[in-house]
Amino acid sequence: MSARLSSLAEEARAAGDRLLHARRLLERWPEARELNAIATPAPLSADGPDGPLYGVPVTVKDSYETAGLRTTASHPPLADHVPGEDASLVARLKATGAVILGKTNLAPLCGDAQSMSPLFGTVLNPWNPAYTPGGSGGGGAAAVAAGLSRLDLGSDLGGSVRLPAHYCGVAALKMTEGRFDLTGHIPPFGGAPAPPFQSAGLIARDCADLAEAFAALAGEPAAHAAPGRLTVAQITDTPLPLCPRTRAALAQASAWIAEAGHRLEPCAFDMRRAWRAYGAILTGDTSRRLPLWRRRLLGALALTSGRRPVRQALLRGLAGQTAAGAEADRGAARAEVSGALETADLILLPVSATAAFRHLPKPPSPLSVRRIPAGRLRLPYMEATIGLTIPFSLTGHPVIVLPVDCIDGLPVGVQLVGRPGEEQALLAAAQRLEADFARHRPPLWQTLRARLTLSSSPDQEKDMSEEPLFTVVLNGEEQYSIWPEGKPLPAGWTAEGFLGPKSACLDHIATVWTDMRPASLRRQMAED
Repeated sequence: MSARLSSLAEEARAAGDRLLHARRLLERWPEARELNAIATPAPLSADGPDGPLYGVPVTVKDSYETAGLRTTASHPPLADHVPGEDASLVARLKATGAVILGKTNLAPLCGDAQSMSPLFGTVLNPWNPAYTPGGSGGGGAAAVAAGLSRLDLGSDLGGSVRLPAHYCGVAALKMTEGRFDLTGHIPPFGGAPAPPFQSAGLIARDCADLAEAFAALAGEPAAHAAPGRLTVAQITDTPLPLCPRTRAALAQASAWIAEAGHRLEPCAFDMRRAWRAYGAILTGDTSRRLPLWRRRLLGALALTSGRRPVRQALLRGLAGQTAAGAEADRGAARAEVSGALETADLILLPVSATAAFRHLPKPPSPLSVRRIPAGRLRLPYMEATIGLTIPFSLTGHPVIVLPVDCIDGLPVGVQLVGRPGEEQALLAAAQRLEADFARHRPPLWQTLRARLTLSSSPDQEKDMSEEPLFTVVLNGEEQYSIWPEGKPLPAGWTAEGFLGPKSACLDHIATVWTDMRPASLRRQMAED
């Protein structure tokens, strides 16, 4: 299959079979069950509109209501909830002609940076099942990364599409707050107002697919890679220490951006002020409904959280301590971002302080501290996960997660922040950077597919030596094989990527891009 969604649609139309690609992916459902990425299957139907995503197989986060298909939001009281109507955005997705394969697993009520469901179990990261795929929409990212879905419709209040994309090596788009109607999303319940900062989101294998999916939902032409030189404002001074993988990926991304001729300039942003405002505004309505004694207790807990500023901001908000200046702080944060984007095409910063981490169950008490390894340090849970995503939920700007590289066995991405309402411009700039990065390494989803092929074949594993191996493709199709170094390739086959010895492939994948194709073909691929 092509990496572009329009090619899938054209192939399905040519075959006269809208479900062509959905059937192909359904054959891989044993992997879905193993990853626990797809929670509820949808009955397939050959009927549907002939839209821009005709026949493209997609999944939907289980927080969106789907007519006739169980919708739980991973919340036990909703275990048997079957809506009578589609959520507004699901109806839009169906109108594009896409085929919904099923609903993807998530954290209960979209409320965690991991995806541990009391109904469907814990979602596993396809790069390493001992690690989290992130949350709240971890099922969608795991499904897309493993090739079980071409697109997942998600939502993002504090990083729910961005963290999973970062942890799983795929791309994501958090849209401008209010860009699409989110009626039919859970939470909220029963017609209650939506929580602040909630935005629609998409997860796909790459930014080209994101561009086509967004255009299909918006009814606009798809954005293509931006021409010319970009100006990239980079936030380098964050109040959080970064793990070695994250630092290495940022350095690599900066080097590739500069090598491609783009301009990098420093950008200042007050993260701590943004954390305070986010905590106060997000929890303001809840705080007003709490009894005085509980607010005082939460205020006392906030006093013990001085070294956990994100947690402290949320607790102070619940205690009603920071409401007065919260909107002013949000305005100042928006002005800071907008000021940087007056001269820059986008803002670049890490997605989180670390790459994916081992599954961490909830602590036994509110006073317990979960910590995530970051090199020689161990960072508090909220700060290490959502600390760098929630500031741009606060400001409402659109954000793309772009995979950078695989560092010591795990993928690492970056956030790209654009101007409000200008998703198309942001997608164009992201595709340009994506093409620049692709000159140095294969797409991370492709690296993962090679790894899964290698680790899941007992016959190949039995005969493998410690010699390096190639993955190969035929005529650009995603047909992966393991090929010993030095052995002649069959006619028509070309080497697509290079893997290290067996132990490295299975445990510490470190892919080195060795492009053997003619320069003319490389240019054509970059233009496409």
